[in-house]
Amino acid sequence: MSSATTQALRTSLRRAASCRRYASSSSASAPSSSSSSSSSSKLDIRPKAELPADKMRILVDLYHQSKTFITKENLSDAIDEAFIYAHAQRQTLHPETPFAALEMDVMHHRRSPKFAPPNNMRAISSSKDASHNKDWDWSHQRGPREAAVMSTLYGVTDGKGEPQYDALVDGYQAVKQEIEKEKSAKGGESE
Repeated sequence: MSSATTQALRTSLRRAASCRRYASSSSASAPSSSSSSSSSSKLDIRPKAELPADKMRILVDLYHQSKTFITKENLSDAIDEAFIYAHAQRQTLHPETPFAALEMDVMHHRRSPKFAPPNNMRAISSSKDASHNKDWDWSHQRGPREAAVMSTLYGVTDGKGEPQYDALVDGYQAVKQEIEKEKSAKGGESE
């Protein structure tokens, strides 16, 4: 070997030798309890910095969308849905909705509350809307303004009932306080 190669190898080995090794606190090779406690604190893998609220909101929205992601397990079903079933739905002729049914829908919508679920859930009679989404329900019928009001009032994303980041933070804080109360209650009973 050349001297430059040997020198580079020795330098890298010196760097590796000077690095600290972290071991499990339950390791049989731990010499004393003080070293095992220090190694367990070194193994504490928690995030050092939190993401800003805007990025956390995006991550929560991404999590809510993850159920529609295509994976290896559902790839075949997604291909069938895209090329077979979607094409078949577009080819079928939907019967025209009678005028009386449209009038009933208008009356039902006028009587329905604006910011709460209606008294009875009904299928949408409009063929255009029904073919647009199989899982169509009342929460998807809101306009953008109503969806923004619902998101502000109830902390849900786009009226789908999935919690936004702010609601998750509030829930986390409430659960954390409840756990602290339980711990203090157990601590008071044992004394």
